[in-house]
Amino acid sequence: MKKIIIFLVGLSLISVSCIREVRVNTFDEPESLQDLLTGYDIWYVDISRTQGAEKIPFLNRAFTMSFRPNGEVWANNNISNIGYTGGGYGVRIGEYFINENMGSIDINHIIDGWNEFTIRRISINEIELYNVYHNVRYVLVGYHLENFDFDALFYDNIDYLLQDYEYWKKTSEQINYPADFDWENIIKFHFDAYNDFLFSSSQDAPEATDIYWDFTGTYILRPAGENSPRRLILNYDQGFTEAFYLDVLDDTLIRLTQISTGNTYTFEARYYIQYYRPNPRKKLNKNYLKT
Repeated sequence: MKKIIIFLVGLSLISVSCIREVRVNTFDEPESLQDLLTGYDIWYVDISRTQGAEKIPFLNRAFTMSFRPNGEVWANNNISNIGYTGGGYGVRIGEYFINENMGSIDINHIIDGWNEFTIRRISINEIELYNVYHNVRYVLVGYHLENFDFDALFYDNIDYLLQDYEYWKKTSEQINYPADFDWENIIKFHFDAYNDFLFSSSQDAPEATDIYWDFTGTYILRPAGENSPRRLILNYDQGFTEAFYLDVLDDTLIRLTQISTGNTYTFEARYYIQYYRPNPRKKLNKNYLKT
């Protein structure tokens, strides 16, 4: 009787050992790059974690990237209407080809052309794209559309909403005290190769088409406190400064309240610009998971 009991216990231990070994092998089975990249709807480009002096233009502009199962690459490059454009995916910017053996991906951007990246998984939903030619690394964070907080991303990047249109024209105003800004009817927020935040303003009538830009300068957007509108600072090249509270009424309508006078000016966006080329984004280290 004792011998039989010992035999059964031993058999039980062998069976448990076999089951555990099978589970470990199943868990460690490598995931293909195709499954990894398409396993998330969008990848947030965490620009604050970029390493390297050179930049890949289309990655520097993108807020999010998507690798669709059909081989297309999509991106959200504009902050206006983000979360709605392309059903949340943005616009198609190119195509990709995966080399599973090399652990790499080739992306053919519609303007920038070909770039090759090696892919390294750094956490459950984070990957690193490394381009050896430019010696630059980008970190992408994967999200499903229903879990991504597009509203938070929008308000964190109001700076770029202002640049999403050719210009903004004044549609109404409420004047408490006469001010020089009363005469400025059109304002343009833009960038060039040397400065990311430039503006031009005009005293032409809002309906003007051949616009003469009377003033130029740089602008800054600063937080004004919790649950308060942002402060827009216009630093004119002519040597003076105007300060406003900025309220975003919707993607195409903003209200400026002049801090010194309390005058309010409403501006409407004109002529949406679909970006494919970059201007470098400011460095934000954010988690955009909905709570």
